[in-house]
Amino acid sequence: MIDGYNLEFLNVSMIIMAAVIIISYIMYTISPAILGRMHGDKTYLTVIWVVLGILRYLQLSFVYNNTGSPTRVLLTDRFLQLVLAGWIASFWYLIYL
Repeated sequence: MIDGYNLEFLNVSMIIMAAVIIISYIMYTISPAILGRMHGDKTYLTVIWVVLGILRYLQLSFVYNNTGSPTRVLLTDRFLQLVLAGWIASFWYLIYL
């Protein structure tokens, strides 16, 4: 283990950063700059995909101890792939339809 860090500290740090990312994404989806570029004000509907993706990644890390490369996790976890596809599809729908 790296000096000055232990598993509990890293776990708490991951949870705090997950919360910060979710809050930041929510603020992004309701910001006037983004709403002005979209065809409507429904970008907040994409938040569910981000929350699901982060919760799944935390589950893989904490419950299943599936750590390592986040890229490998994304390429091998079917649920994360579906969440990413849902996020892309929902943004595509909001932008083009």
